[in-house]
Amino acid sequence: MEGTADLSKISFNGVTQVPSVSPTSKAGCKKGGWKTFNDPKFKNQGQCVSYVEHHTQHGHSSATLQPQRAPEHGNGKGKNK
Repeated sequence: MEGTADLSKISFNGVTQVPSVSPTSKAGCKKGGWKTFNDPKFKNQGQCVSYVEHHTQHGHSSATLQPQRAPEHGNGKGKNK
């Protein structure tokens, strides 16, 4: 099935729901992209880029990062109970 959906007209119990949209890359902030985000809203491109740098790993979407291994229990010298 192909098509588009208008997510701006969703309501729940008569209250219009606004989807949260946050930047995930510096590129998303450029060329006016910073104006399209609402979680949070930005006053300028610099605020958007700064947000991405502080809320993602090195300015890249966390969705593209490799999963981290869970820490191992014990002292690493043999028998763990």
